[in-house]
Amino acid sequence: MNFLYIILFFLAACGKEEPTPVEPIPVTPSKPVFETMWKTRIYEAPLENVGSFNSYVYRDWYFIGGTKGLDRLDPSIYAFNKTTGQFEWSFTMDGEYQVPPHNMLGYKNLLVYGDAQGIGVLDLENKKLAWEKRFRNYLGRVGQLTIFGNHVYRGVAYGDFYGPVSLIRFDVYTGEEEHIIRFEKSAENHAPTISAPIIHYDSQLNDTIAYIIQVWQRANLGPGKEQTDMIAVSLKERKVIWRHEAFTQWGTGLLYAPNVTDDVVLVPGDWSMYAFDRRTGELSWKTELDDKFKVGNAPSESQLLVGNRLYYRSGLHYVACLDVTTGRIIWQVNNKNVANCSPNMIYNDGMIITGCFGTGRITIIDAESGRQIHSEFSPHNYNYDVVYDKETDMYFTQDFAHALGFKINKP
Repeated sequence: MNFLYIILFFLAACGKEEPTPVEPIPVTPSKPVFETMWKTRIYEAPLENVGSFNSYVYRDWYFIGGTKGLDRLDPSIYAFNKTTGQFEWSFTMDGEYQVPPHNMLGYKNLLVYGDAQGIGVLDLENKKLAWEKRFRNYLGRVGQLTIFGNHVYRGVAYGDFYGPVSLIRFDVYTGEEEHIIRFEKSAENHAPTISAPIIHYDSQLNDTIAYIIQVWQRANLGPGKEQTDMIAVSLKERKVIWRHEAFTQWGTGLLYAPNVTDDVVLVPGDWSMYAFDRRTGELSWKTELDDKFKVGNAPSESQLLVGNRLYYRSGLHYVACLDVTTGRIIWQVNNKNVANCSPNMIYNDGMIITGCFGTGRITIIDAESGRQIHSEFSPHNYNYDVVYDKETDMYFTQDFAHALGFKINKP
């Protein structure tokens, strides 16, 4: 009987079909939010103090400036292939004005660079200097450059930074210089200091208006004791058409220009945002910002205007989004990865992207909510502008050692 059971067991086993092997489903690894496409050393090690605060993408190239380190002064501009990161060519200034171009601004095929000592323009098509000017009778204001039409605008101070100042402009193609308006010292011997202008053409007035922040500096007092005015200058008549005096008694933002819409001029000061009627200078609204640290007095803040929203960064780690019509705060966050000493913010694909000098990071923020999408750290410190190129759908920046091309893949 046992033998019969054994026979039946083997017969049943032989009649049973073998299971069909199941192929495993391939799992595609998700792309990182921050995807490095190329990373190129700018100089040979160990030099790690390189690059420009601003950069530019033109044609096939990503441009940065040379170093201004203690052990090396390199008045050069470097071009990296934007797709591969390969270094392709450079231009070294050999004229009267030689300076590492830390402040740069692109305009078509021209790259404008300047500091307190002068200004120059590189023709990127011909890879040659278009023109340069070494300042001798005055000092250029340090900070943002402004291009409007075919002119680059900047403020200059006479004698020293506590002298009178002028708003001047240069023809971006020829370097021809025009002085628009001069501001003298006050009766109390306070020195006028001006920001870069934001410039707007007013079709109703048939005039082009420059909106400028003016701080009355005093050599013996700190920025917390300096009156700040907001002024509007007619470029046609070369005169002030309105001035809103002492909208704050705190020294405020001079490194960046204000912002302007069809209705208002937007200016930060004393941890608040101010909106002035663009034609009259009357205060439209004021919104106090919840900058808990209460430091900086908005001297090195940056703003980014996108449609009806103003993105504002100030204090140590404070970022806010405001409705420019009403001044209502849409969101505000204290983000430990964002610092106020970093360069410009940019907007793309619903995101705010910024380099952060104080934290060595590139931080990506959801523009709708203020939520941090990602923060990328470099041991060499990401602390320069991020620029975007639509053709390659890539972003470019640098740290103290490398030029970098990367993509952002939304999670």
